[in-house]
Amino acid sequence: FPLVRMIRRRGVVSATAVSSSARLMTEADLSAVTKLDAQANGVERTPMLRWLLTHAPARAWVATGAGGAITGFAFGRPGENFDQIGPVSASDSATAIALLQSAIAATDGKPVGVDIYPHPDWQLWLERNGFVEERRFMRMTKGTAQVRERLELLFAIAGPELS
Repeated sequence: FPLVRMIRRRGVVSATAVSSSARLMTEADLSAVTKLDAQANGVERTPMLRWLLTHAPARAWVATGAGGAITGFAFGRPGENFDQIGPVSASDSATAIALLQSAIAATDGKPVGVDIYPHPDWQLWLERNGFVEERRFMRMTKGTAQVRERLELLFAIAGPELS
């Protein structure tokens, strides 16, 4: 699957841009988040998601819908050249954007990188908000592995070294 690394080198989104539909993730959310992640990715990745939550809790967000059900999530982690946001999984582009805005607000003005699946609305929003394409790459499987991903739910990966 094609992926695009998008980098935003300047500033953070303003606090007023952070969506009220997103909130910081808690340990109690992790069970529902890992189920949604497995549904989107086709594999169980609890250890990686727990590591991301533990090491960068200010960059871990969830979005909730009717009845409080989790409709999306975003994780992030600090990096040397830029803070990486991902994975991001959501029911739609608007939810993914709200989660990304929330995670960016926790980066203290550092450059931000996102390795995205190129959904048109999602990529257009990124471009309009200061992200530029740095490079393209492919996500692959080994051998005859069957891909069980639901691409409509996947907006960004954790980074090629983690995903």
